[in-house]
Amino acid sequence: MAASTIMRWKSLPNGELDGKQMADVGLRFAYYDSNPHSTLPVLLLIHGSPGSSEVVRDLAAMLKDEFRVVAPDLPGFGASSRDIPDYSFHAHARYLVKLLDRLHIRKLHAAGFSMGGGVVLS
Repeated sequence: MAASTIMRWKSLPNGELDGKQMADVGLRFAYYDSNPHSTLPVLLLIHGSPGSSEVVRDLAAMLKDEFRVVAPDLPGFGASSRDIPDYSFHAHARYLVKLLDRLHIRKLHAAGFSMGGGVVLS
């Protein structure tokens, strides 16, 4: 738990997006989108804790010709809002639904590991 907290606060500061886009869905949501205008199937990649979308960036690059890859920084991590009211899997799933609605994504494939796996299952 301590390592997760330290890594969460030491990762990219809010404002430094490193190629990511930002959406406001009631909180700041940083995400990588390989091709926002693509008609390819969408693949949502969810990182674990501690971490950010940076840990799936190489995988996203390998898959970008077959999928529109969306890899967000879950709220509380990376360049997304840090101070959020609920860090549960269910809350993070609700945050993701708001992002997906904002991006007009209705159908997708999802993959996650560690905490991200729990979020995907939720």
